[in-house]
Amino acid sequence: MYKLIHKFRKSLATAAAVVMLSAGSTAQADNNITILGGPVGGGWYMIASGVAEIIQSTYPELVVRVVPGGGLVNPPRVGTGDADFALSLSVNTEMAMKGGDPYEEAYEDIRSVAWGFNTTVYQVVAREEVPVNTFDEIISEKFAAKLATPGMQTMGGWTVKKLFNEYDVSIDDVKDWGGAHYQGSHSRSGDLLRDGQANILMTLLPLPAPNILEVSNVRKLKFLPMSDELMGKMVEKYGYGRGEIPVDAYKGAIQIDKPIPALTIASGLIANANLSDEVVYKVTKALMDNADRVQKIHRSMVTFVPGEIAKAENRGNIGLHPGAQKYFEEAGINYQ
Repeated sequence: MYKLIHKFRKSLATAAAVVMLSAGSTAQADNNITILGGPVGGGWYMIASGVAEIIQSTYPELVVRVVPGGGLVNPPRVGTGDADFALSLSVNTEMAMKGGDPYEEAYEDIRSVAWGFNTTVYQVVAREEVPVNTFDEIISEKFAAKLATPGMQTMGGWTVKKLFNEYDVSIDDVKDWGGAHYQGSHSRSGDLLRDGQANILMTLLPLPAPNILEVSNVRKLKFLPMSDELMGKMVEKYGYGRGEIPVDAYKGAIQIDKPIPALTIASGLIANANLSDEVVYKVTKALMDNADRVQKIHRSMVTFVPGEIAKAENRGNIGLHPGAQKYFEEAGINYQ
């Protein structure tokens, strides 16, 4: 897996889609900062770009560059100092710090700025005609699932592998049952489900997932919930949280009779431990003091409330950067 991450990092390093928000040629090198988002066109890239704009307008002396990234590759890049800040998920950030799967080494120089940006939810949906009604039935019935998933170098794809592994099953086994596996962007997964090339879509996105919502407007879909036992194993082994998909998550486009239990992961902003306290303080203050603007960056960011961020669940054991700590102490926010 790490070879895939390394390959993905190299491709990102040469990506042409880089946003540069200039603060003038007199800015010092210490004020040049990089923020990793997600793939161009995705929610994280949009959020990172919005965050950069707020930082830039609040502290014009900071030169902020937004670069494409991804859930699995962002922590190592911050840990090595290849990037200063990144959007990240709590589960794999903690894994990266410890050197656990899917990372072959530990990246100890990662610190938190703030968690609770939004909550990503693992969602499994199927076309209505699919003859299974739970995720577990895919395995027990050896159903020829035609899966559309994020790339396996992403946290969403990595989770797919781990879910099946809990049953001693692999994607290759699903293919042997007559199924198929398509991996790629969220939009491509939606297209495959809509057109019938895929009959089950698995994704890790905030609610409502745009690709699922789009398909639900033209195709009848249903959720395939996971068993409590499976969710318990994922929580215990990897630090996922427990949440739910509410009945109105898709505004009636998908019939949900009662809340559906689901795995969740907290997302937030991380920084390299060696970044100056002053820069991290400014970045933290810019976002917290402009929470109303942050909330308008993306619909999933409506939960960005400074007092609530300090209480964010499932954020792992990732130490707070001293610069961020300084802001929270000055603001009287007990961030533990």
